[in-house]
Amino acid sequence: MKVRIPFATLAIAAVVASSVVFAQGGPGAGAGSGTGQHNCQGRHAGGPPAYDRAAETTVAGRVAELLPQPCACGGLHLRLTTADGDIEVALGPSQYLADIGAAFLPQDEIRVIGAKPSNAAPADFLARSISKGDATFELRDAEGKPRWAGAGMACPMHKDRGAANAG
Repeated sequence: MKVRIPFATLAIAAVVASSVVFAQGGPGAGAGSGTGQHNCQGRHAGGPPAYDRAAETTVAGRVAELLPQPCACGGLHLRLTTADGDIEVALGPSQYLADIGAAFLPQDEIRVIGAKPSNAAPADFLARSISKGDATFELRDAEGKPRWAGAGMACPMHKDRGAANAG
């Protein structure tokens, strides 16, 4: 017994199969610049936040929310509830935080030494060090330079644009 498959069925199958092939990504216009450089279109795409050592202060409060950043370096911010209200605190690359054992969860009570950025950064506050319980995590040196700088964790978007203050 011969099985006969109508021509229309074969034509439909061919169209479906070819649509899968053409739906695959390939070279052509995309979101990137085509230069191999990452162009962060996240909230601080205009440049890295600048640490203002003269404005350094201490804030304390409870972590309300973790705010992973959409930039190429995978930075982490958190929303901190203080006696004066909520502020957004920029910490640094998630990988660096993991490497130094700095883990934070909502409801953690923390104390942050840092400063308001001296430019139009998206965060309200740049952390230099964070204390949680008996542990203190140093994120920047006394001048505000990120401790992860030069550790292969620089965000590509910060390259050649003030990486000394990147974060």
